[in-house]
Amino acid sequence: MRSTTIGAASTPKALRVARRLHLPNFFWEHLFIAMICGQLGRAEEAQTALARLLALRPDLATAAAEVIGIIVLDPALVAHCVEGLRKAGLLSAPHALGTDALRNFPMV
Repeated sequence: MRSTTIGAASTPKALRVARRLHLPNFFWEHLFIAMICGQLGRAEEAQTALARLLALRPDLATAAAEVIGIIVLDPALVAHCVEGLRKAGLLSAPHALGTDALRNFPMV
């Protein structure tokens, strides 16, 4: 596991970078903000971003790991992202966010 990379994914600096995207219809922006805020314990901000994310991609309530796994190839980083979304409040389908989901997407 690359703890430096994973730790860098959940810092205030990472949050500032994610907020600079300014692409309100781009679901990745809201995913990153929800995940980072979840990891940082910023519950209100995380829930706001999560609501925007699910408005754009309601399927992420059950397929977060698979979608994140499309661009994030490190399974430990995918798990970290999913954990941030869980902390943000994405709990409607824990079976889709856990290790079973992580095993189901292809690795390069």
